[in-house]
Amino acid sequence: MKNKLYVFGSVNLDFMIEQERFPHQGETVNGKNFRKFFGGKGANQAIAAAILGVDTELIATVGVEEFSLVKNHLEHHKVRTNYLSSIEGVHTGIAIVLQSQGDNRIILDSGANSFPSLSSLSKALDTAQTGDVLLLQFEIPVKDIFESIQLAKQKNLIVILNPTPVQAIPDYIYELVDYLILNQTEAEALANIYPRSINDCENVFNILQDKGLNSLILTLGSQGSVWIDRHSKLYYPSEEIQVVDSTGAGDAFIGMFVSGLINKQSPSTILQYCNKVGALTCLKRGAVIGVNSLSELTKHLNEEEL
Repeated sequence: MKNKLYVFGSVNLDFMIEQERFPHQGETVNGKNFRKFFGGKGANQAIAAAILGVDTELIATVGVEEFSLVKNHLEHHKVRTNYLSSIEGVHTGIAIVLQSQGDNRIILDSGANSFPSLSSLSKALDTAQTGDVLLLQFEIPVKDIFESIQLAKQKNLIVILNPTPVQAIPDYIYELVDYLILNQTEAEALANIYPRSINDCENVFNILQDKGLNSLILTLGSQGSVWIDRHSKLYYPSEEIQVVDSTGAGDAFIGMFVSGLINKQSPSTILQYCNKVGALTCLKRGAVIGVNSLSELTKHLNEEEL
């Protein structure tokens, strides 16, 4: 039996609008193509993993008014919702997304994401087995994240942390995290280095290794991705594409990373698949992963061009 993924994280409603350029301070600019989506790092990464064939349970909190809509959306994408809960008098998390020239800026109002249920996570993990995965982001309070990591390690789970929006991480947490996944901005915040080269990535890892980190995965945008641990380093280049919308690329990358781990793929294969699914996601609008199944992704990998 394959291992299971537990995602303890956020659910948002995303409101997106495009403009030719981002406004300066005090400036109003005209926008276009306003859209509404379901989002949140927790939900997006859970959906990506589920679409790629991972048995996925999302433990999250939403507002009462949106509960049925969110539940149906998640279940449509094959995410289990046994521990999705709602709170009276609190709205579901909100993300305002400004997009320009394939780039984006995001403003969050946490709403119900400020009240995650550790008791629901504990119940969900009652049946967890060694080798199951707990996936975490920083769109819920970090104190709850840190407690959930300790709970997961008591159950011998693999812990993957994607600390976004980035905040400081205490050293004892680095020691408990099996895989830390960062983009360049997050790496700079945690290690004071904005990685643009393999050498930069090694320096980031060395700094975080001194704090206790085991394995680091760095996404470098158009430059590809790097996997470094205490014994080896691996680089894989990115796909050359014309970006339409980069919003969900990182979440798709992480969903594929989990799928690769659970399917016991090699690190080089995992990075190859992660880069490909991230690129495919950039070719469509919205935060949802850019393929409908792992077999569809494999088909794309066998083609010469996207």
